[in-house]
Amino acid sequence: MLRIEDLFTSEEHREAPQPADRDPLREPDALFDAQLLDARVCPTANRAALLFDTRTAEWFPDGNAALLVVHGLKSFQ
Repeated sequence: MLRIEDLFTSEEHREAPQPADRDPLREPDALFDAQLLDARVCPTANRAALLFDTRTAEWFPDGNAALLVVHGLKSFQ
């Protein structure tokens, strides 16, 4: 079983199992109905992860959670 922690700490880049039709980070209000459940930052690895509950988000009909992992992070605000 794949754990969220494994995705966060992994050095290999993985594509989403089912990529979204549009980029939720560039679409206005795409994450409006999603609830942020957890945020993790690893400053030594320049990495951050955001875990969202998307069960109530109309923009994400194909799942109930979304994980965004950012590599090469320079700042987190």
